[in-house]
Amino acid sequence: MTRDVIEALVARERPGWRVVDIVEVNDESGPSFEVAVEGGDDRLTLLVSADERIVGERR
Repeated sequence: MTRDVIEALVARERPGWRVVDIVEVNDESGPSFEVAVEGGDDRLTLLVSADERIVGERR
Protein backbone atom coordinates (compact mmCIF):
# COMPACT_ATOMS: atom_id res chain seq x y z
CA MET A 1 0.00 0.00 0.00
CA THR A 2 1.37 3.41 -0.93
CA ARG A 3 1.17 6.72 0.93
CA ASP A 4 -1.19 8.00 -1.80
CA VAL A 5 -3.63 5.14 -1.14
CA ILE A 6 -3.54 5.77 2.62
CA GLU A 7 -4.04 9.53 2.14
CA ALA A 8 -7.04 8.85 -0.13
CA LEU A 9 -8.53 6.49 2.47
CA VAL A 10 -8.12 9.09 5.23
CA ALA A 11 -9.62 11.82 3.02
CA ARG A 12 -12.63 9.60 2.30
CA GLU A 13 -13.15 8.29 5.86
CA ARG A 14 -12.03 11.37 7.85
CA PRO A 15 -12.78 14.50 5.78
CA GLY A 16 -10.68 17.48 6.89
CA TRP A 17 -7.95 15.33 8.47
CA ARG A 18 -4.45 15.07 7.03
CA VAL A 19 -1.82 12.35 7.22
CA VAL A 20 1.25 13.32 9.26
CA ASP A 21 3.20 10.05 9.48
CA ILE A 22 2.91 6.40 8.41
CA VAL A 23 4.64 3.42 10.02
CA GLU A 24 4.33 -0.08 8.58
CA VAL A 25 3.68 -2.79 11.18
CA ASN A 26 4.09 -6.48 10.43
CA ASP A 27 2.66 -8.96 12.91
CA GLU A 28 1.06 -12.39 12.90
CA SER A 29 -2.06 -11.01 11.20
CA GLY A 30 -0.01 -9.56 8.33
CA PRO A 31 0.99 -6.05 7.35
CA SER A 32 -0.86 -3.02 8.66
CA PHE A 33 -0.05 0.64 9.07
CA GLU A 34 -0.10 3.04 12.01
CA VAL A 35 -1.12 6.37 10.54
CA ALA A 36 -0.83 9.61 12.52
CA VAL A 37 -3.45 12.13 11.39
CA GLU A 38 -4.31 15.68 12.39
CA GLY A 39 -7.59 17.53 12.21
CA GLY A 40 -7.66 21.01 13.70
CA ASP A 41 -6.06 20.75 17.15
CA ASP A 42 -6.72 17.01 17.42
CA ARG A 43 -4.31 14.22 16.60
CA LEU A 44 -5.15 10.52 16.27
CA THR A 45 -3.30 7.36 15.36
CA LEU A 46 -5.28 5.12 13.03
CA LEU A 47 -4.60 1.46 12.38
CA VAL A 48 -5.11 0.72 8.68
CA SER A 49 -5.18 -2.86 7.43
CA ALA A 50 -3.54 -3.99 4.20
CA ASP A 51 -7.02 -4.39 2.68
CA GLU A 52 -7.49 -0.59 2.93
CA ARG A 53 -9.77 -0.40 5.98
CA ILE A 54 -9.43 1.64 9.15
CA VAL A 55 -9.63 -0.99 11.87
CA GLY A 56 -8.85 1.03 14.99
CA GLU A 57 -7.90 4.39 16.43
CA ARG A 58 -6.38 5.91 19.55
CA ARG A 59 -5.85 9.44 20.77
